[in-house]
Amino acid sequence: MRKSGCEVCNAPLLYNTEITRLSCFYCEKEFDADVYCSNGHYVCDACHRVDANDLIVRYCLNYNGTNPIELSNDIMQQPVFNMHGPEHHFLVPAVLFICYNNLNFITRNPEKVLQLLRSRMVKIPGGICATHGGCGAVLGLGAFISYITSVTPLSGKIWADVHSATGAALMDVSKYGGPRCCKRNVYIAILAGIHWLSESRSVMLEGTPEINCSFHTIDADCIKKRCLFFKST
Repeated sequence: MRKSGCEVCNAPLLYNTEITRLSCFYCEKEFDADVYCSNGHYVCDACHRVDANDLIVRYCLNYNGTNPIELSNDIMQQPVFNMHGPEHHFLVPAVLFICYNNLNFITRNPEKVLQLLRSRMVKIPGGICATHGGCGAVLGLGAFISYITSVTPLSGKIWADVHSATGAALMDVSKYGGPRCCKRNVYIAILAGIHWLSESRSVMLEGTPEINCSFHTIDADCIKKRCLFFKST
């Protein structure tokens, strides 16, 4: 999570005495501004005020790559993202979908799909990993697979396949025990999605060869060396 600087790239902000006409990185509207970063990024006041789920949508729509781990890290480092919280539930299907669409181009209107996934994931309350025995981020994996396979309650084999994929990811989550970590579970769910796409759809998203979590320094409950993503610095 970035504590200061540009919310797009973390570069230092430049405070100028002259007004410059700039385009907002997120909404692309033009504004007269005197503050922007050393890399030229400008974010308007309205976009500064967005909540975490709004931010997920905007980042995804501005992303042209196919690496959901890279994208999720960029989003999770933003100030509106908490160390733990229900915003992680929507993050998983959002980054998997946009990377899948960037590679496979299944729709010309990705925002409509992102809003559909968002409407499904906001129904999942925070803390569900404790109250319902299943991580919301992993259910986000299920939401992504369910959408791209058009699953309904009456579907046959693919209905079972979706549950199998979600169940396998939950088993991976369970291997590391508690306390919970939303970041760890996001990584596990995304990696499971990358694997599922490769095995079931022959779609190869970019992966990150080694995930070194940078959030352990701000997580008081980090399990450290027991976590597969932990690397002390």
